[in-house]
Amino acid sequence: MKTNHILAEIPGFGAIFDCGHCGNLHLTVGPVSITLSADAYMQLMALLNTSAANYESWLQSNSKDASAIWPDHDSSEGVA
Repeated sequence: MKTNHILAEIPGFGAIFDCGHCGNLHLTVGPVSITLSADAYMQLMALLNTSAANYESWLQSNSKDASAIWPDHDSSEGVA
């Protein structure tokens, strides 16, 4: 019998896992669950990565102190 394979998890927030039964990946955030094909999952990751980079750029250009909004982020990290 196959079991869940957790790809990533943040306790109290959400997880991404392969249930081992249906061939899809499952994303849960709080009470919301989304089932994605592998291709749709990779498209979502590309979308989120682009969004995160654009958000970081926006914060840096529109905030004199981005650390007040995003205190745990190291602004010396590169942006794609």
